[in-house]
Amino acid sequence: MDANMSHRPILLSDIDIDFDWNSRNPAEVRTSSYADETSGGLEGLIANLRLVGQTTPVDVRSAAAPFYRDAGGKPYALVTGFRRLSALTSIYAKGGDVPGLARGHVLAVDRGTLSERDAFLLNARENGNRESLSPPDTIMMIKRARALGIPKEHLAVQLGFAPQIVSSYSRVAELPTDMLTHWRFGGDFRGRMTQKRLGIQEMIAIARAPDPAAAYLTALDHRKSRERRGSRLEKTSQQAAATGALLARLTKKGIVKIIPDVDWLSHIDAIVGARATKRLRLDDATALADTAKRAFDDEMNR
Repeated sequence: MDANMSHRPILLSDIDIDFDWNSRNPAEVRTSSYADETSGGLEGLIANLRLVGQTTPVDVRSAAAPFYRDAGGKPYALVTGFRRLSALTSIYAKGGDVPGLARGHVLAVDRGTLSERDAFLLNARENGNRESLSPPDTIMMIKRARALGIPKEHLAVQLGFAPQIVSSYSRVAELPTDMLTHWRFGGDFRGRMTQKRLGIQEMIAIARAPDPAAAYLTALDHRKSRERRGSRLEKTSQQAAATGALLARLTKKGIVKIIPDVDWLSHIDAIVGARATKRLRLDDATALADTAKRAFDDEMNR
């Protein structure tokens, strides 16, 4: 907050809140699974507000015409503090109170009439200088800044990023909007369903490809293949551990005999099954043999 700006309590009901305008993924802002460096998600922020009150004001601006959307007659629009306001809304909805605030109010700085550029930069300064800002949110922020005519050098200062990082990310920001939206929110993209987004370095490589859409689809297919492989390996690893433990119990009962220096890898077919072994790479097979041996040793030492 600027040193010369004062804050005061404002009714939440007087503030227009556009989560889609904010730089952060709306789902992350409004859920308790979201976490940053200062709290354990929304629930942590709620607990902190209940205990010590609101120590950092939000920023609002005038929603009077001309404005980018119909604010429903509300005099203010939220610029920063979307999580704080979400937390306060949750507290008040359950009949709770916040020390130092009348029920239904939020401590806010009234910035008056702000241009879209100035409002965005204020929002970017608060959201950008946090390690928890996701790569897709950062990219969408850069894309929006470019649409507002903000130079990359200026944005780098606002976000606290090195200029070369903003330059690399800017190439990703040039990718088609539907691709970036899918990367940010997930779901279906041209017949591909994803559960986990691609990494930023993968997206930078895709942005450099001759056909980014084809490169993105290929990367999604590779990710899905890796996920399937990882799921199979997890199940096979559990089977290897169970087999190792079973062999130890049978050894204790004298039913089987396992020599101390047995080569577990040479018996991987018997440990996880011949069908599973056919799909294994050597490094995976070695890891599974080690898993079985550890389970065997642990059971023998019980």
